[in-house]
Amino acid sequence: QTGRLQTANENKSAKKRGGFMKASELRELTLDELNSKHQELKEEFMRIRCNTVLSADSDVHQMRKTRKDIARINTILNEKNRTTAAEK
Repeated sequence: QTGRLQTANENKSAKKRGGFMKASELRELTLDELNSKHQELKEEFMRIRCNTVLSADSDVHQMRKTRKDIARINTILNEKNRTTAAEK
């Protein structure tokens, strides 16, 4: 249950900073949590992208932040996969 509380607190602190999560916060998450966060951000990016194409007012700054969050999560996932492969 502590993991769930930490994740909720991390999400609150991420919203205060403007939506992005720090790499140190992401490293504390499990692989399942990282994968679900990755999928959530990909869906959000596609939603923002579609809204940008369809409407006159674009939120390019939010697109950039979301894209960087996805890259940050991909980096952490690769790090964790490398360490588990090295342990085997």
